[in-house]
This record gives sequence, C-alpha cells and structure tokens, in this order.
Amino acid sequence: MRTSLVLLSVLVAAGTACADPVILPIFGGGSIHENLLNEDGSFNSTGHYHDLSIVCNNQPTALDAMGVPTGQPYEQEYAGPGWGGGWGYLDLGPDWQDLRIMQTWTLGRQWADGPATPYVQVWWEEDDVQDWIQQVGEPLIPGATAWWQTYLEIPANAVQDTQVNFVTQPTSGWMWKKDLDLPENQAIAAAGRYLIMQSPDPLTTASEFALVGYVVPEPASMGLLAFAGLVALLRRKR
Repeated sequence: MRTSLVLLSVLVAAGTACADPVILPIFGGGSIHENLLNEDGSFNSTGHYHDLSIVCNNQPTALDAMGVPTGQPYEQEYAGPGWGGGWGYLDLGPDWQDLRIMQTWTLGRQWADGPATPYVQVWWEEDDVQDWIQQVGEPLIPGATAWWQTYLEIPANAVQDTQVNFVTQPTSGWMWKKDLDLPENQAIAAAGRYLIMQSPDPLTTASEFALVGYVVPEPASMGLLAFAGLVALLRRKR
C-alpha cells in the first residue's frame, strides 16, 4: 500500500508538469483611444492609438523543429494604424489565468521603417480594456456613439509588467525574432486577460506577434490521470 501511495504522488506530480511549449492563444486585439477630438469637435492631432488587431489575425499554429513559430500566412501588413506613444491591447481570452508565458516572438522584415524598439509600457488588465478610457461630456458629433472627448487613465487594479514585451523589427528578411526566452520554472503567469502596451515613438512596425509557453492543466484531469495510473498499477500487482 505504501508503494501505491508513493507512486500515486509521483503520478500527481507528473500531471502538474507541462508538456513541450506550444503557441498560446491570442483571441484578438485592438486600440485604446485617447483625446480623439477637441471640445469644438475638431480632430486632435495629439490623440494616441495603436491598433494591435493586425498582429494577431494570422497566428502561427505550431513550432517547427527549431522551436520557431510556423504555419501562418505571411501577410505584408503591420501593426497600426496609429501614432508613436499610442496604446493598444491583446486579448488572451477567458482562460487567461491558465497561461504561462515563456517566450514572445515578433514577425516582421528588415526593411520596415524605424529601429527595433520595444514597447514603452506593458500592463495587465483583468476586467475590461474600456476601464482605461474615461469619457468627458456628451458626444461631440451629433448622433455619434464613438467620437467622445476622452482621456486615458491607468486603473488602480492594472499590473505593470517589465518582462513581457515585443521588439517590432527583425534583423533580416521576413522572419520571426524571439524577444523573450525564459525557462519553464520562470514562466510568467498572465496577470489579466488583456495585455495593454504603449508603442514607442517613433512608431516601429511588426506583422504578427506570438506567445509561447504552456497551459496549466485542469485539476480534474490531473486527478483522473493519477487515478488511472493507480488502477493500472494495482491490476499489474494482482
């Protein structure tokens, strides 16, 4: 019986270990708008936004033998439109709490405009990306639902991240560039559903971003694995 309990604990521990790194899901992205219009309704040229829907719409499907993302179409499109200093976000989906990030990757090309510059600020937001936008007054265009006088305010519950980042230009041709590489025991747990980033100024370009790591297994599945292993062990001992 003691042997069975020891082996059961080993099975449970094995169930908690992650498999090989995989492409983590990015459900979508977008921009965060700030000061889009002046009080008289005229366009505010200092308004900042950075559309990240483009860098997650052709996601890789796997890692090749060298551990490089692969399987996505190579679309010649870049993060934007937007301005340097603008804010955008990535949506990691409803199961974000199970994600552990080991690597970040940028797909781009050598001849894109601008130097290879990381994002200026990176934050996690758990609740709603719209919590970052504060609206002032009524819509500035009659009948409009989107064009408000707004300003950006970082919520108190947001968590800043100084490790997760993307460098938005590779050094040769069309290629993936690894921006972050951590061992499994140092993997970063997502601290919110939304990864919110402020672009550098001047704005640099990228075609696609990818997150690589592992998904924490469900406790139920780990228990079933351990139970199945114990049953097999007991049958073998008969």
